[in-house]
Amino acid sequence: MDREDERLRATRARAEARRDRFLNARQRTIGVDVDALDAQVAEHQAKGEAESFEVQSRFERDQYVAMILEQREAEVRKERKRDRGG
Repeated sequence: MDREDERLRATRARAEARRDRFLNARQRTIGVDVDALDAQVAEHQAKGEAESFEVQSRFERDQYVAMILEQREAEVRKERKRDRGG
């Protein structure tokens, strides 16, 4: 019988806590908007991916520009060397 009494007390305590939460207007109306939070998370992830793509593109462009500059500098050095007769 003790187990049954404990189960009943626990059930009553849960029901009373639920009732108190339900009757508390402030707690009932202030809730978590899961859909809005999910949308914010998705937006944040999309923004992060876009920034990551942008950073990667900028890095690749900078590498290309550096390569072109190095090639031009090498050509200029060759020309100067050739003009000096070397």
